[in-house]
Amino acid sequence: MIKLLLVDDHPIFLDGLKQFVESHDGFEVLCAKSAEEAAVLMDNNQFDLLLLDITIIGGGGMDILRSLNEAGSTVPVIFLTVHITPQDTVEALKLDVRGIILKESAPSEIMDCITMVLNGGTYFDRGVTERALQHSVDTPSHRKEALDSLTAREREIVSLVSRGLKNR
Repeated sequence: MIKLLLVDDHPIFLDGLKQFVESHDGFEVLCAKSAEEAAVLMDNNQFDLLLLDITIIGGGGMDILRSLNEAGSTVPVIFLTVHITPQDTVEALKLDVRGIILKESAPSEIMDCITMVLNGGTYFDRGVTERALQHSVDTPSHRKEALDSLTAREREIVSLVSRGLKNR
């Protein structure tokens, strides 16, 4: 039996998705309507997979994902959300989220995502990843930001050192 935790603050969506997932053989779904409820369930249960909405009452899915990473958890996480910003997508990827799927997706696509992640793969909505990639391309690099924060004299010194001149 695959034990799944579904965290979402919209009761009708939560109940509907729970029923849908459990209609597939081998799934048991526990639900939480807030980050606090999710924490209690995670303390008292072992889960095979977490499906989190990124924006929920009492702290979003990103906060839960950060906490799991800090605790060294290896339970795979999927974000199931209406919208995710490119910045949050990049952060989620750095925090090893295993899937991001939008609530507008077909139910069969949500099950495909769950199955793929449970089998050790990843599943990311194409539009979400395209926006994150575009954001990464459009955002100035950290190196350029670091150089921009230097004074004119500091930039002159960096230039001289990069040409092989000594400190003097």
